[in-house]
Amino acid sequence: MLAQIVYRRPNLLLLDEPTNHLDLEMRLALNVALQGFEGAMVLVAHDRALLRATADSLWLVHGGRVAEFPEGLDDYPRWLAAQRALLDRVAPGSVVGDHTAAARKDRRRTEAEERRRLQPLRRRVEQWEHAVARLGAEHSAIEQRLADPALYQEDQKEKLKSILAEKARLVAAVSQAEAAWLEAAAALESAAAE
Repeated sequence: MLAQIVYRRPNLLLLDEPTNHLDLEMRLALNVALQGFEGAMVLVAHDRALLRATADSLWLVHGGRVAEFPEGLDDYPRWLAAQRALLDRVAPGSVVGDHTAAARKDRRRTEAEERRRLQPLRRRVEQWEHAVARLGAEHSAIEQRLADPALYQEDQKEKLKSILAEKARLVAAVSQAEAAWLEAAAALESAAAE
């Protein structure tokens, strides 16, 4: 559908989570297509890589208003934490700022339950992050081996074939691990937002 829309050369694209259910290859293709788009674009996404690559400005929907977010994408979590801290402050006649011992105990219990609920998802994200890092290091080591000119001598032909086969296996494994990592991160973000 996006390809058909872009083919018609619109002046404006409105995109809501366009990378959902896309594999890594399609995410990259969408990223490249959006970077080349010459019209205006409104993009709602949790995909920070896509936002970094395509957004010229960030807008914040907050308190019933929409305004340009003056800081960068990496500053948003800090801003969000500051907003939550403001809500936790005591406000006259407000239950939100209740700081009684019972309220603090309830809040700690709720936070602990939330951590327990999200812990398996966090572990999965960490496992895939480690897998991507490990496979990336292996891939770099193979690249270094392939940079050796002696490897391209006639008597090294079988060794070269073996290294190239290992590189192809690693490229596929890295791609799969990155896709699984993105899927796990999206699941964690979605669960945390609930």
